[in-house]
Amino acid sequence: MRMVSWGGSETLWHGAAKHLCSRGLRVATHTAAATRPTPAMTDLARLGVATTFELTSRSLSLRLLRRTAPRLYAHKLNHRLRGWLGTFEEPKVIVSCGSLLDDFSELANLSDNRIPYAVIIQAAAPEIWPHDGALAGIEKFLLNARRVFFVSHHNREDVQQFLGRELTNAEVIWNPASLPAAFRSGETSPTFPQAAGLSLGCVARLDVHAKGQDLILRTLALDKWRARPVTVTFYGEGPHRRTLQNAAHYLRIDRSVFAGQTTDIPALWENHHLGVLPSRYEGMPLSVIEAMMLGRANLVTATCASAEIVEDGVTGFLAAAPTATALDEALERAWVRRAELKKMGDAAARTIRSRMPADPCRELASRLVEIFVSDT
Repeated sequence: MRMVSWGGSETLWHGAAKHLCSRGLRVATHTAAATRPTPAMTDLARLGVATTFELTSRSLSLRLLRRTAPRLYAHKLNHRLRGWLGTFEEPKVIVSCGSLLDDFSELANLSDNRIPYAVIIQAAAPEIWPHDGALAGIEKFLLNARRVFFVSHHNREDVQQFLGRELTNAEVIWNPASLPAAFRSGETSPTFPQAAGLSLGCVARLDVHAKGQDLILRTLALDKWRARPVTVTFYGEGPHRRTLQNAAHYLRIDRSVFAGQTTDIPALWENHHLGVLPSRYEGMPLSVIEAMMLGRANLVTATCASAEIVEDGVTGFLAAAPTATALDEALERAWVRRAELKKMGDAAARTIRSRMPADPCRELASRLVEIFVSDT
């Protein structure tokens, strides 16, 4: 795994690693080096996981080598990975990738050396389809895996389309909710706000390419929304914070707040009637799963994986496309039915609990044991 900062896509493999440790299995991780140790990685090390790190930025010589001699570059990287894997007897490898745009050069030797491995893919969409030159390597990488795990049916179908073939070794698993146990079970839930108007909460990294926060601002800039008591709070950090703040200033939207990163998810939902996430592409957003568990309806786009868990008009609202026009139409329906949002949120909580396992990380760990350990 390569990471710049810890994100939702790391939650699944991290939780599975903890469960594998609890079974007495030897677990090791090879991740990109962050500027400082994340609490999650420190947590793994405390459990006995051997954590190793790789610099996130290549040296100038390696970057030049990648451009001028890609085969030699791949050989050098494969040598590094072989060295790490060589410290284990009969290793089994789980590769977690944010998308198939990641660099798989270091992993080419896995199937060549008959090292069994599984792949977790967190996001896929035409917006992030790989170029033609990468297809052969990706196809080999996926076809030779023991399993390819997707976090949504939408993503599995999307990858099969750009490969032009069915992946018979693929299956869909759930992303986990990072909530305290009492909130996951429904034993307790945040208070629904009694304030008038409509308060929107958008919990996502500030990345308009994926999450589409700019569409919220463009929608709220319409005259009819300026005349209504509607507010939006953006939670999270990312590469487009300043860009979105500039857009809000330019559009003269004075009822948007950038609240930054927060770890108390239940507390933030006490301030909002409705979740909104107009993603251009998605895996399976943890923020929507968590909002549903906490009794909030969500407005999401129908063209990505969020639509697999949000039922239009029952547990939330679907915008037909990631456009301001479609978002305006869906938000209008939410406004008209704002008195029903608590009831819809209650339905969302029941729905998500009935559909997903109590502990998706434990489920993944069990599948990995079935796939790898039981075969030896």
